Amino acid sequence: MLPDLLVSCGANKQSCLLQHVMSACSIMLTVMLKMQVVKESQSFQRVVVTRDEALAMFQENKFKVEIISGLPQTATISLYRSS
Repeated sequence: MLPDLLVSCGANKQSCLLQHVMSACSIMLTVMLKMQVVKESQSFQRVVVTRDEALAMFQENKFKVEIISGLPQTATISLYRSS
């Protein structure tokens, strides 16, 4: 598999290989976190808020504010809280 991966990387093999390794690590971390949530039997609560409420809640997070601001004023926004 590694030789095939290196062939598909083109000229900058080191950078490309690093990106593939980082992607694999990210996937593994996500799976491990999901397994931990299941193991701990964490419960989640769905909360529906208005656009204005969501903007107030996430005012310190520019990324979320940008996404929420792009939604229609009448959009239903669901948030999930874990216990």
